[in-house]
Amino acid sequence: NVSDNTVYKLTSGYDTIVVNQHGKFVVNTPAVKEKTDTKNDDGTVTTTFKLQEDLKWSNGEPITAKDYVFRILFFSHPVLVEMGATDNSEGSKYVGFTEYNEGKTDVFKGVRLLGDYEFSVTIDKTYLPNYYQDELALSRAGYMKGWLPEGYDIKDDGKGAYFTKKLK
Repeated sequence: NVSDNTVYKLTSGYDTIVVNQHGKFVVNTPAVKEKTDTKNDDGTVTTTFKLQEDLKWSNGEPITAKDYVFRILFFSHPVLVEMGATDNSEGSKYVGFTEYNEGKTDVFKGVRLLGDYEFSVTIDKTYLPNYYQDELALSRAGYMKGWLPEGYDIKDDGKGAYFTKKLK
């Protein structure tokens, strides 16, 4: 509900895109050092985020690009519905969502882990052009250790991000 969302925003505050006092979607500069949009030949748009390197979780651990990629991967994964969740559509606007969401592949093509503090999302061309393009690229950090047991990690071999262990 609205109250929960308000508390979430007050306690996290590291969304990549936020709404400013004028109602416009803007880069959240406390979290993002640089944002670039690239129009691809296939009609998609790739948004790359370079994060500030001094972000911390409440326990003092650093917030990195893996935390943002984790949230997209986990909350788009079919195992969430198997666990009883009613929504697993976090990355629904990104290239490769349907295949990943339906469990046809473990690699999310439109979500890339590019470095410790850099990641990208590629918006599917069916959602473009869109006045709210920045909102479509909005990403939130998720604390992987709070959701998954030890032994899980995220990798990207150049074709998209994936978990190193199968979620079950």
